[in-house]
Amino acid sequence: MRSNLLVLTSSFLIALLLVALVSHIVYPVNYASGEEEEYPYGGTFRVGWSETLDTLKMGQEIAWSLLGCAILSTVYEELAFMGPPPNYDEFVPMLATSWEVSEDYTTWIFHLDPKAKWHDGKPVTAGDVAFTVKYLIKVPVWNGTDTDAKEVEIIDDHTVKIVMKQPITLSVPLWWVPILPKHIWWDYRDDILSYDNKEAIGSGPFILEEWEPGKYFKLKANEDYHLGRPYIDYLIFKSYSSEDALIMALLKGEIDMIAPYALSPSAAHQIMKEGNPNVNIKIDTGDSFYWLTINLKRPGLLGDLLRNLEFRKALAYSIDKSKIAEVAFLGYADPVDVPIYKEMDYYNPNIKGYEYNVTKANKILDELGWKDIDGDGIREGPDEITDLILNLLIIGTNPYHVKIATSITEDLAKVGIKVNVVPVDDSAYWNILGGGPENIEYHLILFYEAIGPDITFALEPLLTGSWSNVGGYSNEEYDELFYNFTSQPDRSKRVKIARRMQEIMLEDLPVIYLVNPNALTAYRTDKFEGFVFGIGGAWTWFSPWTFRKVHLKPGLVEKPKPTPDYTPWIIAGVAIVVAVIAIVYAVKMRGRR
Repeated sequence: MRSNLLVLTSSFLIALLLVALVSHIVYPVNYASGEEEEYPYGGTFRVGWSETLDTLKMGQEIAWSLLGCAILSTVYEELAFMGPPPNYDEFVPMLATSWEVSEDYTTWIFHLDPKAKWHDGKPVTAGDVAFTVKYLIKVPVWNGTDTDAKEVEIIDDHTVKIVMKQPITLSVPLWWVPILPKHIWWDYRDDILSYDNKEAIGSGPFILEEWEPGKYFKLKANEDYHLGRPYIDYLIFKSYSSEDALIMALLKGEIDMIAPYALSPSAAHQIMKEGNPNVNIKIDTGDSFYWLTINLKRPGLLGDLLRNLEFRKALAYSIDKSKIAEVAFLGYADPVDVPIYKEMDYYNPNIKGYEYNVTKANKILDELGWKDIDGDGIREGPDEITDLILNLLIIGTNPYHVKIATSITEDLAKVGIKVNVVPVDDSAYWNILGGGPENIEYHLILFYEAIGPDITFALEPLLTGSWSNVGGYSNEEYDELFYNFTSQPDRSKRVKIARRMQEIMLEDLPVIYLVNPNALTAYRTDKFEGFVFGIGGAWTWFSPWTFRKVHLKPGLVEKPKPTPDYTPWIIAGVAIVVAVIAIVYAVKMRGRR
């Protein structure tokens, strides 16, 4: 009898315990891992752009357009990358988990993350890095001082040695170059630009799901990203044909952010006047500099004039930079003499630029023998035949180019120089510049570049043979200083070198630096948070962190529960049935006795 009671009691307790366990099953909540705290992931983050991208070929358009850089920094990945603001002097691991460098800063050994995979599932290996170094760098737009390697050696599947031609002391080699999958690009190694790259297989935090040239890109989070998936599920880049359409899309909530530099100062004012409580505008130091490049390779009498330093000084005195800042940017820009931020120790506080002075400009032009003989408002040369008419190349679809060109045209007209503005579309502009200064038919080129805090990019446009040296300037002292700068590990000595290079910029005047516009980011605050602001705003080519960090506000959206697992309930049910049978059996046995 006592044994029957024991069976009865034990069966009941087991059943009760199983039911209790099942009733306390906890459904997991989906969270992305964060450095300090966890945030819910999900949602689609939409960014509006004013520019378009018609190709994913690894050429100039994707490398030097902002939208192209957005694709590169999300779909692809580098060995290492410039750290989040304000830590611009630090370089954080990406595909490489660590690296060592020789005492002379030329030999670098990178250790790759064995967890890194391409979007097609194949592993990222040292062979992919070696392929990129050997073949992508041959494309001029990817070839720079910090990418120009002398040799590359595969040590093992996840270790690669790169020997650079020049010491790299300021950064990490190839930090801005996307590593390409060898197994996809191998057949195009001798002509990288012949591959259309429509699928864009990378190893980055987002996967290209679909795109329509010139219209939009839809990226989805890479669930297997070796550094941890992004918080958002989808990232959409959508191009708009007009600024009004961009503004309306933001105010209606169709997009969550307008990309910096897609928003003009007048549009920012318009958004502010709307007073939408869910829309904010952040003003940051801009990463772009505009300058006027003088083509020193033009033939003939006008070419000789452009090569005359005194004439270039007259041009500099003729241009009212403060007016450009007001007219083109409504005051959201700073006039500059050199492309280096004044807050940096590299900036030379003792340089003296060329202030706006029409009187000085006229005096120089008169002394050069260019005078308005026939009274038509345009100066003629010493031959009394050649009119002082200069052709200025600009991007006609860029409103800032148009406004700056208009201001320069007005200013130079005051000193007897006529400017013919030649507007072309973005692709044609870069194609023209890619032909080299000797083949550029224009006297002046309005140029801009998103330089940012990497001072190498600020100094490189005047280096002999540099892709961005579109005016053909060459100075042996400047070149020597540049290479000394990039190979010098002592920062105090680099500062001294950089300050001398700024003096040469103003002594030779191969370009006339104009303005540094502020970065204006318009974004919604009702759904997402985690924006990362710095030089260039919430996103720029050297600061991709917003797209990795932005996330839904916690608690904003109720997350769907995962499909429940009924296995525990089945087990518990079986246990209860067994327990009931045991109880019935025990009762019957007791009754028989």
